[in-house]
Amino acid sequence: AVPLSWLPGVSLVEHFFVKVIHTNEWDVHKNTWFQSIELIGTRENVLMADYVYHFLKQQLEYWLKDTLERMPLSRIARKSFRLGMLHGFSEKLQTAQKVSDSSVHKAMILFKKDPALEDYTQKLYPDLKSRARNSITIDRNAFATGKKVGKTIVLKKAVSEEGGASGKLLT
Repeated sequence: AVPLSWLPGVSLVEHFFVKVIHTNEWDVHKNTWFQSIELIGTRENVLMADYVYHFLKQQLEYWLKDTLERMPLSRIARKSFRLGMLHGFSEKLQTAQKVSDSSVHKAMILFKKDPALEDYTQKLYPDLKSRARNSITIDRNAFATGKKVGKTIVLKKAVSEEGGASGKLLT
């Protein structure tokens, strides 16, 4: 489970073939509740979704800090900027998927209706319920600025420990 400062606006389900479950967990050591998310899917898809989560979290903080250096933003404007960035990035991913291959879109439809995934999720979370999201106040200018920035984000390839120069730096 990943701590939930989850980034609404970019749906992992829409882009990375994972199911997202939001949960509340009790921390015995800190004597408090915390929110978390659990990602359900194949190992590769969960690892990719986790990587994207952390990548976007870093990007959000970088661009927000950069924007705050140029202009002060209220709490609502900061949240709106973040949501706009995520929305812009999500639109960029949607456009890329449509352009690259319609088979990805077909696979996504099948994934969403995958009975094995639904059965597995039901076994893990027999009391799982959907709940409505609360509405939030949006600063339209900050959202639009964030959306423009989000469309410029390039998802960098993750660095893994596999492959490479096999420890030989000099030839």
